[in-house]
Amino acid sequence: MKSNHARNFLLFFCCFFFSTRAFSQSTAEDSIAYASAIENAKSIYHKALYPEEGLYTGPEYYGYPFRFQEGQPYYYKDQMDTGWIRYEGVLYQNVGLRYDLIRDQLIVVQPKNNARICVVNDRVNRFYLFNTTFIYLKTDTAKAAISPGIYAVLYEHNDNMLLKRNRKKITEELTTNEGILRYINDNNAFAIKKGNTYYSVGGKKDVLRVYADKKKQLQQYIRRNNLDFRRDQDNALAKSVAYYDSL
Repeated sequence: MKSNHARNFLLFFCCFFFSTRAFSQSTAEDSIAYASAIENAKSIYHKALYPEEGLYTGPEYYGYPFRFQEGQPYYYKDQMDTGWIRYEGVLYQNVGLRYDLIRDQLIVVQPKNNARICVVNDRVNRFYLFNTTFIYLKTDTAKAAISPGIYAVLYEHNDNMLLKRNRKKITEELTTNEGILRYINDNNAFAIKKGNTYYSVGGKKDVLRVYADKKKQLQQYIRRNNLDFRRDQDNALAKSVAYYDSL
């Protein structure tokens, strides 16, 4: 039954899309109205299919069969957040999300039964979780400079981006009384996108290397604002990229 509804709404959506496109005008007002109509049609289509099975077809996610002495494996905190995800070009809103940084696995929550489902990472375009936007970079997109995978977007404007590869790893300690004790440590990496090229960066020297054409101005800005690339790496890198972008 639901598949019939899906086909009907898909037919409706296609007819609506092409008919509105055929009659759309070139004025700014008409362009805004046209875009609004398309988004409204998409919203109706998504509501008719809710919960949309295309997003929930992966294997079920299972947590860890042991506890950790320190740390937790997920992005930001050990709980689900409601966000959005663009998956294979389709935008899904109000989705329960979690991101396992040890397994590098994005998880969506099936609204029917609260099952945790693993999505296929390389089908992810973008998603929004705990006030952070993430993107998936494919191998051909990132070329050979950085590894393909999911990156947090710390800064994005024009052709400049600062990306953070959030990862965690487990370290184990064998004890006589308590057996194996497990700890979680951060294992992050950063990259800058300048134009169409990606650069792996870790600190001030790397930033100055990437932005060598404005090195002097950037050095002065870093010194003047006391940017600390060791203790406050995210902020120092983001401010440096943003300043270069303003020059």
